[in-house]
Amino acid sequence: MAVVSELAAGAQPSGSASLRRWTVGLLVVFTLHNSEELVRYGSGAAGPVTRWSEVYAADRFVVAVLLLTVAVAALLLPVLLRRTPRAACVALLAVGALLGNVVSHVGQVVVLRGDSPGVVTAVLLVLPVGVQVVRLLTPLARTGRTGTAGLLAAGALLAIPAIIGSLLLGRAIVG
Repeated sequence: MAVVSELAAGAQPSGSASLRRWTVGLLVVFTLHNSEELVRYGSGAAGPVTRWSEVYAADRFVVAVLLLTVAVAALLLPVLLRRTPRAACVALLAVGALLGNVVSHVGQVVVLRGDSPGVVTAVLLVLPVGVQVVRLLTPLARTGRTGTAGLLAAGALLAIPAIIGSLLLGRAIVG
């Protein structure tokens, strides 16, 4: 995949074609990240998540992960279709949620002193690709560094009720 090889080569983002490529790449690595979570959680390598087994029942977790993946894709889609400041701001909210997820995984490992399914792909894939997408979106969003930081923080904070809601919806769907 071109994005991964560019990332490995230390590529610096530039241009409109690059925005599309890196944004699609972010969707791909987020899907890989979710796959790691599902596979490792399903194999019993749940780590800190086992402390929340009532909430994170495996079938509910699958539904929640699928819902969150669709939600992130929906938030990134407008910037793929139309390169407008508004679409870039919406995409920055989504990237903020993903980068917040990276922090959450690392925090779980550090604070709970255990494994966290998804931490490997979060740190090695989602973090660097997410940072590249932020670099490309910031000029398009016309928010400056402070505005971009605010959108990323808002996205990370909005991810919390989105995660809770997806787990509750998973519970309603599968019982």
